[in-house]
Amino acid sequence: MPDGEEYLPFIDVDRDSWYGFYVQCAYNEGIINGRTETTFDPDGYVTMGEVATMAAKLHDRLMERHTDFEANRTAPWYGQYLRYCYENGIYRNPKVAKGQVKLYACENWNAPAKRRDVAGMFAHVDQRPGRAFLNPDVPLTDIPDVDRSTPHHQEILKMYRMGVAVGDEWMRFNPNGKIRRSEAVALAVRLLLDETRVELPKG
Repeated sequence: MPDGEEYLPFIDVDRDSWYGFYVQCAYNEGIINGRTETTFDPDGYVTMGEVATMAAKLHDRLMERHTDFEANRTAPWYGQYLRYCYENGIYRNPKVAKGQVKLYACENWNAPAKRRDVAGMFAHVDQRPGRAFLNPDVPLTDIPDVDRSTPHHQEILKMYRMGVAVGDEWMRFNPNGKIRRSEAVALAVRLLLDETRVELPKG
């Protein structure tokens, strides 16, 4: 982590909580900001626009792009990040590709993101060639609440195999549930830092 790693301005983040380390890393790496200058809102839900923003920053960092993200006054605040995600295969939508809907209108980007939609983008941020899975043998059947009819089931499975998603004690992913900011930064940091990925028990 960079210099200043001990600095964290958020009064609502307990450093000894399960997510304290992840918030510290994500903040210092520039992946996410607080809701305000002094609050992080760990129990608040992440919006789709915030997911796209984090995904773009993660991809840019992992691929060593050093992109200069610049806000466009004619686009939403997350516009440059969403465009980056679409152009780099992180966010995929066939209706946008066919010109049936505009990128900014194809989702409610200000709405809380579902966990499956987070996986749908986060699973595509690490595009470095030759990357091996930490848990290569995890079958889809090991995730009790996800099957082939679940949207983004392939991405969800990839997240487990990468050691980024681990689910609850029964390995359930809760694909239709909303995702809290504390949970989202945990996934983000595991994507960014290999040493934080989680090896799942075999069998």
